[in-house]
Amino acid sequence: DSVLAVALNAALLLSGADAGFVGLIEHERVRLARSVGGFPEQTMPIDKGIIARAISSQRAELVPDVESDKDYVADLTTTRAEIAVPLLAHSKIVGVLNLETSTPERFTTEAFEFVQLLSARVASAIENARLYETMQSQLAEMRSLYTHVSDLEQLKTHMIRVAAHDLRSPLSIVA
Repeated sequence: DSVLAVALNAALLLSGADAGFVGLIEHERVRLARSVGGFPEQTMPIDKGIIARAISSQRAELVPDVESDKDYVADLTTTRAEIAVPLLAHSKIVGVLNLETSTPERFTTEAFEFVQLLSARVASAIENARLYETMQSQLAEMRSLYTHVSDLEQLKTHMIRVAAHDLRSPLSIVA
């Protein structure tokens, strides 16, 4: 979460965007994991708008005039230009970084290239965080299993001691 906050703030600051979000793809929708600028919804469809085009083509989109773009879906009424960059980790889309501005000249070629570089790092961070969560879950499962194995091992040792003791008792009476 802190990585997403830092990445979004850096993208907003260095691109001059008025608003933006980092969205993660979950259940055929884009869930806004971190946003700035008053986006009306917490989830968005994956099949509409410039974001959908960027996701399906797996290519970053710089749209200097959203009014002339047939795919544009208005989330914010003041938006005049948009940057949408798919977050790719190991050729798999994990999310999207979206920036919007009311001043189109802010989105320069340099800003667009920077956002693409930043997006590659963000995608890696998201994938690493997901792998870490999976590893932690598996580790907890293994610890639980180990505890059960350890309990069984102790029970087996106890049963062998009891059996050995019971076997020795009648033999000592006979001797």
